[in-house]
Amino acid sequence: MTVDAVVGSTSVCFVTDNVSFYEETRLLDKGKLTITESSISWNGEKLQFSLAYPNICLHAVSRDPYGGDENVKFPHPHLLLMVDGERVWSNGEPSISGEGDTGMEIDGGEDVSGEENGTDFPTDEEKASFVLRFVPSDQNDLDSLYDAIAECQALNPDPEDFSENEFEDVQEEPEGDVNNENGNGDIDPENFTDD
Repeated sequence: MTVDAVVGSTSVCFVTDNVSFYEETRLLDKGKLTITESSISWNGEKLQFSLAYPNICLHAVSRDPYGGDENVKFPHPHLLLMVDGERVWSNGEPSISGEGDTGMEIDGGEDVSGEENGTDFPTDEEKASFVLRFVPSDQNDLDSLYDAIAECQALNPDPEDFSENEFEDVQEEPEGDVNNENGNGDIDPENFTDD
């Protein structure tokens, strides 16, 4: 169901009822998924939460029951979200993420992980990632959900993606400072060489 409404100061872009909510492959709840300009909100029978767009690192539609990998078996077409940060949907339940150990224990009982050992294992300082799946009762809603999230996520760029110091070393040259024979700053195409 497509909705263009305003709730409070946030525009609602899409709402769909009768959605099943999974973490990885475990069914957690059934309820309503609402896509707004500022977040994705879940209002289920057991759980209620919102996900801010900067915490969503990936969203996709999967219609393949194996997702291209025979080891991953999820039998329903769904909207997939990869979310960084805290498990706001958990209500204190333990994580079921299949990420495994974050480091290795070596002989002295010392934990080696992350940059210290040159591996790509996450460290305690890095955010954990979780895979969430939303299965609408009407599969025709999948593309509309994806499009609404893409539009709204573009309105909410991750502040960590941009920093003031990012372009500090780049110096812009003012226009017209080109020294050439005609002295006006323009390049004469007849006298141009690739020297």
